[in-house]
Amino acid sequence: MSYLEDILIDNKRMNLVSRETSIDHLIQIVGDCLAPFELLPALSKTIFDIGPGAGLPSVVLLLAFPGVRGVLFERNGKKAAFLEKMIYRYQLPAEIKLADFVSVADSFPIASFDWGFMRYVKLNKKIVQKVSRILTPAGRFIHYSQFYSSSDIIPGNMKKEIINYYIDNQERVHSLTIFSHQI
Repeated sequence: MSYLEDILIDNKRMNLVSRETSIDHLIQIVGDCLAPFELLPALSKTIFDIGPGAGLPSVVLLLAFPGVRGVLFERNGKKAAFLEKMIYRYQLPAEIKLADFVSVADSFPIASFDWGFMRYVKLNKKIVQKVSRILTPAGRFIHYSQFYSSSDIIPGNMKKEIINYYIDNQERVHSLTIFSHQI
């Protein structure tokens, strides 16, 4: 059984992804998860994922980049249990934090992570401030969505870059917002 099949099986009992999601659509989502690394250096060292749900993108990235360690912040107990099962099944070097990211981010040392991810979860000022604190100076935080907001949400030590792209022959434009420290 594959990770994507695991998602579809468990999705029958809980809302991991849309009920209409097929294996073909999950394959497209995996492509979306990996898309930033067509433009950025290969993933290395430590990552965190805010609200991974079914493990998208974190489990995909941990499977694709061996040696990377991760912390997944998931507030939903059923989704956290699914993620624990996937980590155990695929022997991934990751831990699940059953908590809201903003409430526990300060428990990590400053500059703890090289990469951070958040896929289609609404971004706010508190999240960006906490991300800024735990990213290494050369770290990057990737928000899988175009970020529309005034600059007051971005701490003075951070910058953002928006990248739009297509996957396969889809007509829908995908967007990434990449946050990094101004060095």
